[in-house]
Formats: sequence, structure tokens, C-alpha cells
Amino acid sequence: MSEKREIAVGMACSAAGPSLACLFTNPADVAKTRLAMERELLPQSSPRTYNGLADCLVRLWRTEGIGGLQRGLTFAMVREGSKNSFRLGLYDPLTRHARKVMGHDSSIPAPSWLLVAVGATTGAVAALICNPLDLLKTRMQLEASHPAGATHPLTMARKLWKTEGFLALWRGCSANMARSSLATSITLPVNSKLKERWPAGVASKASRDAACAMVAAGMTTVAINPIDVVRVRLYSQPTLPNGAGALYRGSFHCFYQIASTEGLLALWKGVGAAFLRIGPHTVLTFTFIGALRRSERRWRARDA
Repeated sequence: MSEKREIAVGMACSAAGPSLACLFTNPADVAKTRLAMERELLPQSSPRTYNGLADCLVRLWRTEGIGGLQRGLTFAMVREGSKNSFRLGLYDPLTRHARKVMGHDSSIPAPSWLLVAVGATTGAVAALICNPLDLLKTRMQLEASHPAGATHPLTMARKLWKTEGFLALWRGCSANMARSSLATSITLPVNSKLKERWPAGVASKASRDAACAMVAAGMTTVAINPIDVVRVRLYSQPTLPNGAGALYRGSFHCFYQIASTEGLLALWKGVGAAFLRIGPHTVLTFTFIGALRRSERRWRARDA
């Protein structure tokens, strides 16, 4: 297989795997988004909307039904496929290219610093390109709980473009790039290094892959949750007539406002829901991508 075709197949599988995983993890993603908006800019003593993750999921089911739990599912799958075709699909090709340019021995594992750098790069590029999808997905997930929601992503996009200009679709992009860059630079390198160091003969390959993915997902969740909360707030805030945010002037101002008004721990709102989403999502994503790649190789070998 040519290098270009290998990259194309990798990007296609990297798009399909996370999209399929979304079918199972979208409810936790909706809950995470709702919890991130809880008691916005209110003191810690103010009444809570939800009594934790379980209560949020139960109330979503009771008040909005399966449609509430799977709010924005179709668009979330589009977002996952689009973003991860770059974020995951370009990770291995860029790593190979960087090692070739630097003259690294391909027979030994890549150094950790290189994996982190490549992960940060692909994560940032993916977030920059796909920020409109992230913004619209967040608005859809908040539709029944927040006045800034929209009835349909295309309606939201047209309204933003018409009233605030094309660049309004990139609102919160700096926070999104930071989140995606940090997440990718942790998840993929940690997962790779854990598998390299896994003792031979201990558990099955599938169990090893699942365990390594869950550990990587746990580390990622704790690290990115503050940025995730900031990103959700920036995406959902109302705007002034001049297009500026009514509550936050930018990522750092949002971070400061949350920490000073709601308490530092407010930056980890929804962290349980985030792990419930990111952990299984990471395992399912890598499982589906692996299965798709193996199927593609079998199909290619059969036709050879």
C-alpha cells in the first residue's frame, strides 16, 4: 500500500471509530456539559441543579426522555469523525515523518517527548479546523437547559454568521485548541508507553489495551476538565450587540471568574461524567479503529 493510501485509510478509520463510540458515550457527554453549566457564576452556597452525575442522568431521562440523553447525537458523531480524522489519523504519519527527518532508528520505540509534541500538534490543528462543530455540539447539548441553545445546528450557524460574522463560529477557539492539544498529548503517548511496558504474558491483548486506555483516559480527564468547563462557558454565553461576550472577555477571564466566584473546585465540575464519557469512549475508539484496520488489511489481502 502506498504511503498516501495508508494515510487516507488511517484517517478514515480514525473518523469512523470515534463516531461509533459516540453511540454509547453521548449520554455521559450531555451530562458532563450540563454539569459544567451548573450554578454559573453563583457562589458555592447557592442551590444545585443536580445532585451529581447519577441525578443528572436520571433527570434527563425523566424530563427529556431518550432524546435528552442522546441530545445532538447525529451532530456529535459528525464532530467526532471530522475532528479525529485529523487528531488521531495524522498522529502516526506525523510521528513517522518526524522520526525519519531526525534520523531516529525506527526499530526502537519513539521517545516520549516526540509523542507528546506530535499529539499536541495534531490536537491543536484538529481543534482549530473543527471549532465550529464543537461550538454547535455544545449548544445542542444545552438546548433544553440553557437559553443560549439552538433548535438545529444549521440554524445556529446561520444566525451566528448573520448577526456576529463568520468568525463567531470560532468563539472559544483558544480554549478548544488548548483542551484538544493537552488531551491528545496525554492520551496517545501515555497509552503507547503503557502498552510498551506491559509485562509479557499478563492478561490478554484486549485486556491490556482496555486497561492502558482507561489509565490514559483518567489522566486526561483530570488534566483537561478545567479547560473543558471554560470552553463550555465560552461556547454557551450570551453576547452583547457588538458581538462581545456578555459574561466573559476570554479564556483567562472566564477561568478567573469561575475560580473567584464559584471556587477553584468548580473547574472540575462534571469530572465524574467526563471520565464516564472519556474512559469508555477511549477504549471503544481504539477497539473500533483496530477492528476497522484489521478488516481493511484482510480485505486487501483477499484481493491481492
